[in-house]
Amino acid sequence: MLSRIRKNLKDDDAIFDDMTQVDETYVGGKGKKGEQGRSLKKKTPVMGLLTARLVYARVVLNTKAKTLLSIIDELVRPGSLIISNE
Repeated sequence: MLSRIRKNLKDDDAIFDDMTQVDETYVGGKGKKGEQGRSLKKKTPVMGLLTARLVYARVVLNTKAKTLLSIIDELVRPGSLIISNE
């Protein structure tokens, strides 16, 4: 298992193809009492790509479509099926 993780961490030129899942999340501590949602004050946005054989995660400035699409264009082969919640 560790050898596969190391290989994927070193594989900077990995290209995602076939069926690729894309999603974003916010990582960080809890907000103050009463704060809810995606506040970026204490949380960091992270984008991830997943196929049957590859996993990729990157910290992003924001989760706007323009930001995420530039990463998708860079890493996913054209013509691939992309699955996302939006």
